[in-house]
Amino acid sequence: MWISGRAAAVPGSVFALMDAAKERARAAGRVVTDLSIGSSDLSPPEAVLSALREATRDPATYRYPLFSDTAPLREAAARYLGRRFGVQVDPQTEVLP
Repeated sequence: MWISGRAAAVPGSVFALMDAAKERARAAGRVVTDLSIGSSDLSPPEAVLSALREATRDPATYRYPLFSDTAPLREAAARYLGRRFGVQVDPQTEVLP
């Protein structure tokens, strides 16, 4: 099959690349928990399921958050980025969940 130069320049599917990376990790003896497409291959921990059930009973769960309501999440994300990648971001202007 003939493939145009432009199409040939497009990198492979990110999912195929991740599948190959997972296989390399497994071949190296690493344990891989796949959280990519769809559901994971493991059941969620009971504590997580319990917290989700409890959250569904909270009327505050059922509303659209305004930007200000996401401040704790944006601040946590900014801290994570600082710890994990050594970058400083402003949670008010540079983080959007």
